[in-house]
Amino acid sequence: MTAGTVLHNTKTPLTHWFWAAYLMTTDKRGISALLLQRQLGLRRYETAWMMLHKLRRAMVNAAREPLHGEVEVDDTWIGGPQPGSKGAGS
Repeated sequence: MTAGTVLHNTKTPLTHWFWAAYLMTTDKRGISALLLQRQLGLRRYETAWMMLHKLRRAMVNAAREPLHGEVEVDDTWIGGPQPGSKGAGS
């Protein structure tokens, strides 16, 4: 069931992987391997580092189209008129 994924042949419990994915995608500042190690109660820093490395690498899609138009990034709008800016509609 995990063949061909970042979870293939892992000895780390799948619940740890799911928590790691949740924690890294919901923290706006990003999560360090040290913090992940503490959050999951992992014995080894290297395990936390490897998990984050594999998850980050899996999130990259070099073939995707670049973003265009209006884009919101962490409560910041890019590529469109700013709310309350002068000249918009006047």
